[in-house]
Amino acid sequence: AMNTITEQAETLENTTPADVREVAPLEISIMKHIEVSEVDGKTQIALFIDKTPEFQVRRKSTPPRLTIDLKQSLLLLKVKKDFIPNAPDTIVKRVKIFQFRKTPDETDNVVRIFVDLLTLTNHEVIIYPNRLILNVNHLLNRAGKF
Repeated sequence: AMNTITEQAETLENTTPADVREVAPLEISIMKHIEVSEVDGKTQIALFIDKTPEFQVRRKSTPPRLTIDLKQSLLLLKVKKDFIPNAPDTIVKRVKIFQFRKTPDETDNVVRIFVDLLTLTNHEVIIYPNRLILNVNHLLNRAGKF
């Protein structure tokens, strides 16, 4: 499934620390932390946010790249912003994250994530209340279909 939305995660994980909420207006989501890891034949990019923003994922083939735009989002300065996965079978070359746009009234802030790939492959997005997960399949997992 390309767009797996996991409902049952809602109840387990609905714990947003109250102090985070006071930092910014309620409609802004704060990007707090990113982890890149290898799970079950996929490279997993986990974006830890205080609430799920509206987002868009675009695929581009030259150069092969996934671009994720998080609307109404703010990137904390201390967040690590550049990852180079070192697993031998990953097709993710690099993950970069930056504050693409920040407007004075914060109504049009965008956090952008570039996932540079060796070649395009399947990906899926899973939404949890405090996490957005992007899974990028290793090539062996492709099973011949895109």
